[in-house]
Amino acid sequence: MDYEQFKIDSGKYWDLFLHTDQGLLGRCYFWYKGEERDLMEVPEIASLELIANGKRIHNALTRLFHPDLFNYQSLNNRTLHLHFHVLPRYEHPREFALREFSDPDFGKAYQGNKQLVPLEVLLQIKDRVAGRYLMLGR
Repeated sequence: MDYEQFKIDSGKYWDLFLHTDQGLLGRCYFWYKGEERDLMEVPEIASLELIANGKRIHNALTRLFHPDLFNYQSLNNRTLHLHFHVLPRYEHPREFALREFSDPDFGKAYQGNKQLVPLEVLLQIKDRVAGRYLMLGR
């Protein structure tokens, strides 16, 4: 799969992508461009970029989909490359593109709620998120 089509933004140290699993509507991740594999080992300037852009995506997703809270993960178990997930959590289902997105694990640790959606819907979500994210500026 061509993951570049899901890229929302490219910074100096981190790229931001929409996750192809939209079990949580608006789920995204930051992909680190450096070699470090532990979040605590990245240069401070890279940490600052992650926080600044993390706040932007938090604000964009809040304005678009009104999550009830956010979870963040950097596990690096399956993919041995530093990346950082942004997981919007929903107490009640949300609708987008005539589809319902629900979070059956709300109030518990996220166990994975794989919801595969057609490519055209993924790209609609990505475009909507990217539009709001980029509108918030750098």
